[in-house]
Amino acid sequence: MPIIKNGRIQEDIWVSLTDRDSATLGRDTPVLVSLDEWKAGRETLVANFDRRAVRLENADDVEDIREDLADLDAVILVFPKFNDGRAFSQARLLRDRFGFKGEIRATGHVIQDQFLFLQRCGVDAVEVADEKLLEAWLRANRRFKGYYQPALDVIEGTCMDKAETATSGHGGAYARVEPAVLASWAY
Repeated sequence: MPIIKNGRIQEDIWVSLTDRDSATLGRDTPVLVSLDEWKAGRETLVANFDRRAVRLENADDVEDIREDLADLDAVILVFPKFNDGRAFSQARLLRDRFGFKGEIRATGHVIQDQFLFLQRCGVDAVEVADEKLLEAWLRANRRFKGYYQPALDVIEGTCMDKAETATSGHGGAYARVEPAVLASWAY
């Protein structure tokens, strides 16, 4: 299945262990496992594969992989329905609070209108199930260049939306906004 990553169409490199026998895979094969598979075989996966990814369902607790993020190259977040936003929160926690530097991918029922929001939450790749829509997804990627709301700075991969780095009483992202601008937002 193709993905959109860094503004380009790419092929998905991850091989699901549920689809293949791990004995037939080489050490350099990028493997994808569910959270349950990761918990059950973490040590074996780290010992036998150089590149590892975990697939999180939207009800899975991101905290379960917090201590393992250094051993992961990607986290795949599942959107079962377009109106279920829990994976947005998972992405934000991974990128912002836990400092995950690897790929965060959205899969499932994601629509093009959500692409900008996905990027602003830290998602850097999207699986596109229908190949006829690839060009539309690329256009969605280029649609907006500026933002009105402060949020996670995806390009830098870091964020100032942390209470410990806030420089004003407002905290979070608003700490970067000039006081005069903040005052103009008040009703």
